[in-house]
Amino acid sequence: MERQMNREPVSQTANRIIAELNGIGRMAIRPETCDEVAAEERALWAIKSQVEFILTYIREKQEPRRAVQ
Repeated sequence: MERQMNREPVSQTANRIIAELNGIGRMAIRPETCDEVAAEERALWAIKSQVEFILTYIREKQEPRRAVQ
């Protein structure tokens, strides 16, 4: 697979996403910002869906194939 020259490493991207989600989590528990977070519920579910897809793909690639009997 060809590596793109201007692409951020996955570890840096993941750490940045975690930091941003931590910030959103703090906003969700504050009365003055919880409505702003709730308004993005659809986007947050989309994020969850994408993460689950990535993790499922990784898990399937790591598990040995089981023979069907």
